[in-house]
Amino acid sequence: MSVLGIILALAGAFVLGLASLSFSGLLSGLLIGYLFGWVGDLSRSNRQLRQRLEKLESSGPLTAPPAESGAESGAKPSVEPPAAPAAAVTEVPPPPVPPPTREPAQQVAAPETTPAPAAAMRKSGAAGPTLLDTVLGAIRRFFTDGNVVVRVGLLVLFFGVAFLLKYAVENDMLSIELRLLGAALGGLVLLILGWRARRKRGTFALLLQGGGVGIMYLTVFAAAKMYTLVPLEMAFPLMVALVVLSTALALLQDARSLALFGAAGGFLAPILLSSGDNNYIVLFSYYTLLNVGILSVAWYRSWRELNLLGFLFTFGISALWGMTRYEPEFFATTEPFLVIFFLMYVAISILFAFRQPEGYRGYVDGTLVFGTPIISAALQGGLVYHYEYGMAISALVMALFYIVLARLLWSRGSEATRRIMRLLTESFLAMAVVFGTLAIPLALDGRWSSAAWAMEGAALVWLGVRQHRWLARNFGLLLQLAAGVFYAEGHAGNFDSMALTPPPLWNGAFLGGLLISLSAFFSGWYLYRRRDQLRVFEGFTHAVMFAWGMLWWFGTTLNEVEVQVSTHYELLAAMLTVTASIALLTWLAQRLRWPLLHYPVLFQVGALYLFTLLSIFDHEHFFADLGYAFWLPAFALTAWMLHRAEDLRFRPWTLHAQHLAGFILLVFFACVELDWTAGHYLSGTLATVVWGLLPLLAMYLPRVSAVAGRWPVAQHRPAWQGVGTLVMLGWAWLWALLTMFFSSGQIYVIPYVPVINPLELTHLAIIVGALLWFLRGQRESAERFGNYRMLFYGATGATAFLWLNTVVGRAVSHYADMYFDWDLLLTSSLFHSAISILWGVTALVLLIIAGRMAHRPLRIVALSLVTMTLVKLFFIDLAKREELEVIITFLVVGSIYVAAGYFSHLPAEKEQHS
Repeated sequence: MSVLGIILALAGAFVLGLASLSFSGLLSGLLIGYLFGWVGDLSRSNRQLRQRLEKLESSGPLTAPPAESGAESGAKPSVEPPAAPAAAVTEVPPPPVPPPTREPAQQVAAPETTPAPAAAMRKSGAAGPTLLDTVLGAIRRFFTDGNVVVRVGLLVLFFGVAFLLKYAVENDMLSIELRLLGAALGGLVLLILGWRARRKRGTFALLLQGGGVGIMYLTVFAAAKMYTLVPLEMAFPLMVALVVLSTALALLQDARSLALFGAAGGFLAPILLSSGDNNYIVLFSYYTLLNVGILSVAWYRSWRELNLLGFLFTFGISALWGMTRYEPEFFATTEPFLVIFFLMYVAISILFAFRQPEGYRGYVDGTLVFGTPIISAALQGGLVYHYEYGMAISALVMALFYIVLARLLWSRGSEATRRIMRLLTESFLAMAVVFGTLAIPLALDGRWSSAAWAMEGAALVWLGVRQHRWLARNFGLLLQLAAGVFYAEGHAGNFDSMALTPPPLWNGAFLGGLLISLSAFFSGWYLYRRRDQLRVFEGFTHAVMFAWGMLWWFGTTLNEVEVQVSTHYELLAAMLTVTASIALLTWLAQRLRWPLLHYPVLFQVGALYLFTLLSIFDHEHFFADLGYAFWLPAFALTAWMLHRAEDLRFRPWTLHAQHLAGFILLVFFACVELDWTAGHYLSGTLATVVWGLLPLLAMYLPRVSAVAGRWPVAQHRPAWQGVGTLVMLGWAWLWALLTMFFSSGQIYVIPYVPVINPLELTHLAIIVGALLWFLRGQRESAERFGNYRMLFYGATGATAFLWLNTVVGRAVSHYADMYFDWDLLLTSSLFHSAISILWGVTALVLLIIAGRMAHRPLRIVALSLVTMTLVKLFFIDLAKREELEVIITFLVVGSIYVAAGYFSHLPAEKEQHS
């Protein structure tokens, strides 16, 4: 359908819908608009077809074109046999009485190249119908194809019956009893029809039976709860009867869906028909009977869905009742039901494994095998919470139960049965270990319980690897993770209270965390050592335990530092502790042959960065308060670790990054210490100079022959002489730009002299040093440095020009007795006069140099500076033309430019010096 048709349909729907304010008007307008659009499309298509046909008829007789046109063949003679053109023509039969349509034209044998109108017709006809065309076409076919009378009659009859029922209900012509009776009879009819059709159409028959049972469920529920026509005492047995009926039908037809439907209705029946009197004994007794039925079905069928449904309803509703209605005095009458439910679903999980088809026997339903004891233990905890050791005794009893159950499964049956049921037996044994483990913290202090768990988990890992039992070793890993979580949770919010100040390193908090850490390290190392005995999905477990051990090692040791060390030295002690710990791991790495122990060294420099940042806010300078006693060993250990890392199989860029970061950190550390020393004993300006002078010296230090040939520079030249040099250069350059504008350069012990003072000499040294570094790099690698030659010279020249302007600004502020502030300087006519003269002189010097070198770009820069000076003179300085400084400026600059006129000739491009 075209866009016009869609617009007409929407317009019709809008107009009639708005006029009638009803859905029927909207639908009628949509249909009428669509019909108008459809007719319009048909008319347009007919007109286009007629026009194309007229063009085909007017083009002459339909014959095949020659094999080769003159334009293509040129003067070459035709090599086609004489009969070929005649064979290429198909006679067109005389047209019938009506005008010729597409069909005769399509019968003509055409060449491979189809005429354009025909191609257009094919393209037009290839478009598929839209979704709206498909839907409306189906409606149209319903009213036009087949027995139209019958179809229309059925449709009218359907609407008539619906309207009649609606009228009867609205006018109370049918009583509640008749409606419920009709619904029950309808459900019974569906059930009978479904039973009769079970052999021919199985799925359809099951749907009818399920629908019939569902209707009867709802009828009983409505009669009892909504209309109170049937007493609850009578409705409950009726629902039980429906449960029995649906279960029997499911077993007879081997239809688990019907069994699920019936079981769900059975579990919901007491909830739907509850009177609210909290008669939990009747409720749980009824659920016991239902679970006996599920257990009976499990004896014959391995229907996992039915087992899970019963499990969820039984324990879910029991938990809901326990949270809302349970009281301690109900314990004696509630505990037996919980035990019965627990035993039933343990039995169902065993039957499920035994009743599997051949080849699948021994399949473990993890939800029932592990979910049953877990949720039972949770419910048991709610029942015995008011007894001091109630849960500890319960966990011990469950552990003994699972040990006996695992023993019975393993000792009974043939060797083949043992092999098949091995997984189920190991699962029960694992649950015994879990509840035996849980009994420890439930009876003892949480700190020692977590430590015991961690050691027990490490032992299970060792045993699981030795005995090739993946379940045991993975349970050992989970047990260690749980031990750490419970250990931390038990002391959340008061972690420092775990450690007792006397004695250091010999207290429950430190020893408990240490045991968790060492257990994790042992487990990870042993799993890596025996990695060839593990399954594929266990390949990463050693890394997990390594990370867990690291977390607990650093958490425990740093907490001990926080508790034992004075606040004044706490940060320094923590820094040395971390460094020593990483050094210990590096030392153990080669002895234990565990590669993961090498990786912490890659975080050592980052850790020093963190402690450096924290020390800036915590101490006046790094060596304050005996800081050298901590920092110097830390740097020495870091250097030793990086030297040891040379023998490891790290990628080169990783070690380069470590050395680069260490290089920057050393320079920063030295700057902070010298800044404090110079500021404390000398002058603030000298302290500022340190931040530019040290990076400049550090830029050249790795190139000194005594240093360049030794470790670490020789092994990591890209870090020390490459990127490191660029970082130092950028650091010094950025410092120079900042201090040019924001430092006065005043030194109180000696008088200020322009240029010949520490600040401006350091600026000049940075500019010259950068230029010398680039020239040396250009000699060593002309290709690499040559690409940035113009950029670097431009940046250096701009920096030098800014430096000259700031030198003038500082000189004016000192000799004119002004505060060094750019807002004040920019209002000073003396300063403006000085920099105008400076700009003129600079332009003159550049013109002279450019003329002698025949350097066109430099000459353009000089003339641009001349232009800037003129603009400044006439738009800024001229506003203060009465002041003497401005007058002198105009005279001086004018003289300079008269002299510069001699050098201002712009050479041709061919004279440019490359």
